[in-house]
Amino acid sequence: MESVTQKKSEQEEIVELANQKNLFLSPEALQLLEKASIADAKKALQELADENVFIVNSNDIENKLIRTKITPIVEMEVSMPTSFKPLAKEYNANYRELKEYNLSASDTCDGSVQDFVKLFRDKLDFMQSILKNRQGFSPKPLDSLKESTQKREVNFIAIVQEKWVSKKGHLAFRLEDIEEECIALVLKDNAELMEQGNRILLDEVIGIKGTKGMGDLVIIKEILQPDLPLRSPKTVEVPLNACIISDIHAGSKLFLEKEFQQFLKWLNGEKGNPKEKTMVGKIKYLFICGDNVDGIGIYPDQAKNLAVKDIFEQYQVLEKLLLNIPEYIETFIIPGQHDSVRWADPQPPIPKEYAPQLHKQSNIHFLPSPGWVEIEGLKTLMYHGAAIHELYGTLGNLSMSEPQKAIIEILKRRTFLLNYGSKQPYAPEQKDFLSIREAPDLYFGGDMHHFGSDTYRGCTIINGGCFQSQTEYEIKQGHVPTPGIAAILGLENRKITLKNFLEEQP
Repeated sequence: MESVTQKKSEQEEIVELANQKNLFLSPEALQLLEKASIADAKKALQELADENVFIVNSNDIENKLIRTKITPIVEMEVSMPTSFKPLAKEYNANYRELKEYNLSASDTCDGSVQDFVKLFRDKLDFMQSILKNRQGFSPKPLDSLKESTQKREVNFIAIVQEKWVSKKGHLAFRLEDIEEECIALVLKDNAELMEQGNRILLDEVIGIKGTKGMGDLVIIKEILQPDLPLRSPKTVEVPLNACIISDIHAGSKLFLEKEFQQFLKWLNGEKGNPKEKTMVGKIKYLFICGDNVDGIGIYPDQAKNLAVKDIFEQYQVLEKLLLNIPEYIETFIIPGQHDSVRWADPQPPIPKEYAPQLHKQSNIHFLPSPGWVEIEGLKTLMYHGAAIHELYGTLGNLSMSEPQKAIIEILKRRTFLLNYGSKQPYAPEQKDFLSIREAPDLYFGGDMHHFGSDTYRGCTIINGGCFQSQTEYEIKQGHVPTPGIAAILGLENRKITLKNFLEEQP
């Protein structure tokens, strides 16, 4: 009876404290607070009050209560053997961040209607600048259709606003530019064009070659996408390599810590046969493509899957590991949806407050996602991959086990700003940072937890694997990841070599 009375008293104390701080507790939030110590409950409520939270749900409480002590990482003893003479150390780094294409930490947006209008106009202007250079294509504004006679050839550039199949089986598009709109049809008996049309997305900017029909109707004869120019892969004369990894997920119970430590020892020349060490010694650039930590409150009940239940301490784990990267290797890190940045694209660089020790290192560089950098004259685009999920549900013949195919679809469209209003949010910055404004020589990504590679129109595509075991979500989806893999790219020949650390012995 005494314990029941005591429990009731604690509950009343929690509710009273919440009322004092103008916090409205959901029933689930109250249940979580009752299970915690009264001291932890008070601390959580105080923090929420300081953050001006009004309605408190279970996720809010869970995020506050999981600030427990870190499970200490096994300290690494990494030292470069005196016998290891890395060739890359003899070369000066040759890189520059392409800041004109990168969102900075200081960029802000209000999210107003005007901001979104400006974003889409910027996107349209850029896509028009590409499409207008197509040989044999002379686009005019949509309002020129009024002056065209029936069956006359018309060329124009527009945004796809709507798409449907007509009663007669033709593929119909509602297209618009800044001033006008029209309806355009792909006739059902044109099988090749129907297939292409079915893969066109809403909000995509396309060029149309067609003939004028009745009224403002256009019969489509050819669809042009911005795409990359046709070219051969550009190589460099220096005998250097780049290494690509992704999705470390430090702090997760499924984080492959031992395998990642093996990777770092390998990077320092402690492991590997003589042939491998020669290859490793040429690594001058390391690219880490997002989801560096597992994060907090990313999905419901995430806390049960966390070994480290504090976001700052997750980054401490990451720092202890990445500080073992050799100083002569220039390292570029972008965020993912599990990192401590906004969910919406474009994502800003990981703030200094989360990884202060890494920010102090002259060879470690934090970029946004998407992020651009040029290495040895090769324009390199990094993007974690969240927007690409939109393609898997929309386009056929795409699979998370072949992420390179989805990336090619992105490159064809020259933008990460797909179907606005879908699951992936977008922030309307002062400039459209989501358009692919250069034809990249290299594209490095992550997110899918599956390695994939290809070459498309001179661009070498590498999607990194992960350092996390198969998750419950992946099991439900039937997706088998490729963990523990590092990809090594020869910059002088574009040859890709894989190293699997799951097969390594400690």
